[in-house]
Amino acid sequence: EYMGTSLAITMGASSSSQASSLSPEDQELFFEQECKRAARAIHGANYVLLATGAGFSADSGLKVYKDIADIPAYHKMGVSYADLCDPCWIKDDPEVFHGFWGACLNDYRRTEPHAGYSIVRSWRDRWFHEKTESALALHKALRSLAFKHNVLGPV
Repeated sequence: EYMGTSLAITMGASSSSQASSLSPEDQELFFEQECKRAARAIHGANYVLLATGAGFSADSGLKVYKDIADIPAYHKMGVSYADLCDPCWIKDDPEVFHGFWGACLNDYRRTEPHAGYSIVRSWRDRWFHEKTESALALHKALRSLAFKHNVLGPV
């Protein structure tokens, strides 16, 4: 979906459910078409935002949402993660607010990111920093590949 010069590409549950009803051969074709669609969209985008789910952090050992507030003190209070995310705590009980968010911050600071973070950072540094030689080289390479494989259609 184009949003001005920004772009959002969704290839999640809806794409998966569409593909699951297809034959293996058609699934492969569907996947190839979706990859070409994503390549065209990325090629034409001014910005790329990579949004991941909780599993990306969980792969580094961080708790997922359902487990963050799964501790005896919060059970005793009868609160869930969603309850603790309510900003009312800063006014109603600053100790709970700072304890909860301080613990989350400390967990993130102590956790060693998995290799995926380095991979994404290297993509950013290599291809998406505005007006770098690498970005210009990637743009040229993508245009060449797109033309060669007729991904973009007529240029």
